Amino acid sequence: YIKMGNDNKSKIVPIPIPNVFSRLKECVFPDDREAILDFLEMMDINLTDPKRGALSMQQFKDCDGIIILIKLMKKMVEDATFVQLAIQVLELVKTSVPLMMDFIQFGGLDLLEKAIRVHSKDDIIALEAPKCLRYIVAVGAKVTVAEIKKEEVNLQMCSHCAEIIERAKRPQFSTIELKIPKSSDRINRVLKFMDNYIQRVDVVIAGLDAVVTYTKNPDASSTIRDTTVFTVLGRAYTSHSQNTAIIWRLCLAFSIIAMLNPESAADIARLDIHEPMVTNFKAFHTQPMAQQQILNLFAAYIRGGPKSRTMIHKSNVVMSFLKEFITTRDEAYQAEQLKRRAEDDDIMHFEIAIPLAIRTFMRETKGEVLVEGGKKKKTTIEVKQRRNFGEKPVFGTVNDIYSKGEAGLISGGPEELAAASNQQERDWESALTYGKKK
Repeated sequence: YIKMGNDNKSKIVPIPIPNVFSRLKECVFPDDREAILDFLEMMDINLTDPKRGALSMQQFKDCDGIIILIKLMKKMVEDATFVQLAIQVLELVKTSVPLMMDFIQFGGLDLLEKAIRVHSKDDIIALEAPKCLRYIVAVGAKVTVAEIKKEEVNLQMCSHCAEIIERAKRPQFSTIELKIPKSSDRINRVLKFMDNYIQRVDVVIAGLDAVVTYTKNPDASSTIRDTTVFTVLGRAYTSHSQNTAIIWRLCLAFSIIAMLNPESAADIARLDIHEPMVTNFKAFHTQPMAQQQILNLFAAYIRGGPKSRTMIHKSNVVMSFLKEFITTRDEAYQAEQLKRRAEDDDIMHFEIAIPLAIRTFMRETKGEVLVEGGKKKKTTIEVKQRRNFGEKPVFGTVNDIYSKGEAGLISGGPEELAAASNQQERDWESALTYGKKK
């Protein structure tokens, strides 16, 4: 509060809230604990006032009150009194969706969870903080799903198509370069939402639908390496390995990604989710959709590239499962076929089909596990010689036809002729002018 007027006609009025926020926004935090608590109490009074509640809420938004509150929480999260007042302020502003989204975006959830852990023995905090946390998470999840749905619509188009549509909407900017978000940026935003709400089933399902849409985008093959899709989807599987709705979507997305390029297939294989999927395969016996997508994912591993194929080939768990599953399905198919023939019914209805790539792979490998580090035996092939190189010429040689000449027919031998030629005068050397002055 401040005193305004002379001594006789003075009055005490509260400091305008924007002035207080402007000082705190500049990070001029007082070291006095009581001053910070007074600030929170002032916000609590103004927000609960029926006459000033709407105005105080708007001022809280305009002055970045949530950011200031988070900075104070980082400084005084171990103070029980401060945490109680901060929770009261959050309860008063939690109806504002933009404020709650800012609170989530700037790490408020982690601070609130930390406050719950630190003050687990405080009755007020233990009662009010979890309720506030659940409400904020629910509000954020609802908004997040809506944002993911918007991005999913945009991910149906490549960047070139999106630019054409934007230019058609804004003909006045036809000569100006438009900045269209890349497909990788859009999917990274979706993956960030998923990562923040990895425990929320509705958010993960919406995110996986957007990822499947992105994998069918023409930009996916060139931008998939610029995303965090492998890490986030791996965490999603770890958190929801028993959820049918998530598993079949995740396997569908990974199956398409593995066929984009061998590097993507290898990155998926390095997540080491193929063996846990085999373990949980029987848990989806009433959900053939999930089982079929798991088999399609294994087929994508085999077709995706040599590294992912080798990961499947080295796994004793996967190879044993595929061998047993193919044998069991073939026996069941034959029994069903005999039954249908007996009933004169030629229509076969099977819920799960084993992909051709898996059958081909098992036939080529004979169901044997690849031993890591094993050396293949060298096989030597005997090649018959085309001829006997030690045999003598059949028609003789030059030495057999031409004999040595008679001695004395030519005067002097080759050595004498060479010496005589060297003794002859070289008249042409005198005509050379090299090195002589003219």
